[in-house]
Amino acid sequence: PNARRRRRNSMRLITLDYETMYDRSTGYCLKQKNKGLTTEDYVADQRFQEILVSAKIDAAPTEWFSGTFKETDAWLRELDIPSAALLCQNTRFDGSILAMKHGIYPKFYLDTLAMATPFFKPILKSLSLGAICEYLGLGTKGDEVIRAEGKRREDFTPYELEQYAIYCMNDTDLTYKLYKHLVKLYPPETRKTELRLIDMVLRMYTQPQLEMDAGVYIAGLKIVKERKAQILTEMELKGITKKALGSNKQFAQILRDHGIDPPMKDSLASLKRGDDPVIQTYAFGKSDPEFIELREEFENDLETSTLFDARTETKSTQEEKRCEKFIGKATRHKVCRVAAGYYGCHTGRLIGTDGENTLNLPNPDAVKNEQGRITRHASILREGIVAPEGHVILCADLAQIEARIAAALAGQQDLLDEFASGGDPYSTFATGMFKRTVTKELAKSDPEIFIMRKCGKETILGGWFGMGGKKFKRNVRAKGLNLTDEQSAAYIDFFRTRYGRAKVLWGTLDDALYSLVFRRTESHIGPLHFKWVNEKDAAMVLPNGMNVLYPNLRTKKDKEGRPKVIYQNARDKHPKPLWGGVVTENAAQSLARIIIVDHMLDIQQELGYRTALQVYDSVVLSVPENDVDRVKKGVTQIMSRGVDWLPNLPVEVEIKIGKHYGEV
Repeated sequence: PNARRRRRNSMRLITLDYETMYDRSTGYCLKQKNKGLTTEDYVADQRFQEILVSAKIDAAPTEWFSGTFKETDAWLRELDIPSAALLCQNTRFDGSILAMKHGIYPKFYLDTLAMATPFFKPILKSLSLGAICEYLGLGTKGDEVIRAEGKRREDFTPYELEQYAIYCMNDTDLTYKLYKHLVKLYPPETRKTELRLIDMVLRMYTQPQLEMDAGVYIAGLKIVKERKAQILTEMELKGITKKALGSNKQFAQILRDHGIDPPMKDSLASLKRGDDPVIQTYAFGKSDPEFIELREEFENDLETSTLFDARTETKSTQEEKRCEKFIGKATRHKVCRVAAGYYGCHTGRLIGTDGENTLNLPNPDAVKNEQGRITRHASILREGIVAPEGHVILCADLAQIEARIAAALAGQQDLLDEFASGGDPYSTFATGMFKRTVTKELAKSDPEIFIMRKCGKETILGGWFGMGGKKFKRNVRAKGLNLTDEQSAAYIDFFRTRYGRAKVLWGTLDDALYSLVFRRTESHIGPLHFKWVNEKDAAMVLPNGMNVLYPNLRTKKDKEGRPKVIYQNARDKHPKPLWGGVVTENAAQSLARIIIVDHMLDIQQELGYRTALQVYDSVVLSVPENDVDRVKKGVTQIMSRGVDWLPNLPVEVEIKIGKHYGEV
C-alpha cells in the first residue's frame, strides 16, 4: 500500500529535447564565446523554427514528432507538461521554447547541465551532454546536428528527418540516463533543496517577474557618449587625436613628448614561445600593474592624469556596450529575464550566463572609476530594471554575512559581539585605523569620513581572506582614497593585529591542507570537513554535504624552496595557490550560499513569493504594493534565523524597497 501511495503521489517525469533551425554562418545560433544570440533573442527571432521534438515519459520508450507549429503545439499539449516535471540538458533553452512559443510551463524544472555542474565542472573541460556521458560511460552522442546546420524543416527529406529524429531521441535517452546518475550524487539531506533551487533559477528566465525600461538606458548611453566626447574634445584642442590615443605606438610617443617613459611588460606571446630574452611590449592595459603604477605616480598632475583618462576612455567600450545591450533587451522583450548559472562559481554561487551578467550590475553607491569619480552608468544599469505596475522591488540583504562567518569560524568574539549588538564595526575599525572619529552619521555629511568608513569596510571584508597591502591599495583607490605602499601595508597589519584570530584560523586551515597532502589525513574544523574524494582530488565538505572541490591537490616549491599547496581545475591553464586565507574566503562564500538558498526557498514556501533575482547575499522580490508590510515582516523573520552548524553566528537582514533596482 505504501508503495502504491508513493506512485500515486509521484510527479511524472518528461524528458524532452528540441532540434531547431540554426545557422552559424549568419550568426543565428546560441551564444558561444561572444558569437551568436542569447537564448531569448534566438527563440524570439523570426528565423526560429522547430524542426522536431522528442519526449520520454518516465522510463517509457522515447517518441518524436515533427509538424507545423500548430501541429507541434497540439502534440506537446497532449503530454500534459504542466502536471509533470520537465527534464532537459540545458533546460533554459528547451524550457524557453515551451514558455515563449507555446505558453507551457511545467510543474517542476530539472536540468542535467545544472545538476552536473557542482560535480564535474572542476574536473571536465566541457559539460556538454556528449562529454559528460562519455566520461561516465553512459553512451555516445551522435553528430547529425552538424549536417542539419542551415536547413529548415522543409529542406529535409523523409529519410534525413528520420535520421535526425533518431539522433534527437538518443539525446533524450542520454539525458534521462544522466539524470538517474546525477541525482544519486547529491547528498540525501540536501538533494531536495538543490533541485528546488535549480527550478527557481530556471524560472527567473522562463517566468521573469521584473521589467526593463529602455528609456532609462537610452538616457544613460547619451551620458556615457557625452562624457567620452568631452574628454576627446579636450585632447583634440591639444593636438592629440582619438586615433593617436588608441594606438600603442603613437600613445607611447605622446608620453615621451611629455617626458614620460612608456611602461613596459613581458609579451605574453613571447613567453608562450619561450623566447630568450623575452620580448617587451607596452603595458597600456588599464589593469596592467605597470600602467596603474604610472598613473598613481602622476595622479596629482592634472594634465598627465587627463591624458591617461583619455587613453582609458578611448580604449574602453564596456559602458557603451552594456548600455546598448540593455537598450536592445528592453526594446525587444521589455521583461527582464535573468540568465543565471546554478552553481556557476567554485563555491556554489550563481553566475551570470548567456552573454549577460544581470547578477553583477555595479553598485552606484560604491563604484567609481580609477580617478575616484562615480560612473553614472553604474546607477543607470540598475535603474532600468523596474517592478511591474502595482508592484515594488523588495531587496533583502544578509548584512556583512561573509565577514560574520569568517569571524565565527575564527572565534573572533569581540567582532561577533559588535555585530550582534547592532554596532558598526566598519566605523569602529576606521576610527582606529585613521585616528579620526568615524561614525555612520558623520559619513553621511562628511565626504572624507565617508571614504574612511568605506575603507574600514573594505579592510574588514577583505582582510579576513588574506588581502595584502597592494590589493588593499588598489581597492581603496577605487573608493577615492590614495595611499602609499607603506600606508597600505600598515593598515593591513593593523587589521591582523586588531583581529588576531584571523591569522590563527589561516594557520589551522593551512595545517589541514598540509595534513591532506603529506599525511593524507582528514580534518574537521568547525562545520567543515577536509578529505580526499579520490586519489588526486580533495574537497572541503560543507555542512549540507556538498563539496568545494580542489582537483589535483598537491604541493610545489616556491623560489625559496618551501612547499606550497596548489590545485588546478580542468579549465585552468595554470595551478592556483591554496592557503588559509583563500580557504577562509571559499568557506565564507560557500556557507553564506547555504544560508541564502535556504532563505529563498523558505520565503517561497512560507510567504508564496519566488525570488526574482539573487545577487551574492541579497534576495530580490517583486511584491504587490498592497502586500509589502506582510512580506517585509515575513522576510525579516525568515532571514534573521540562525544556523545550527555555526551557532555563534549573528545574522542580520537589511531590507530596502523601491520602484526600480537602483533604489534598493
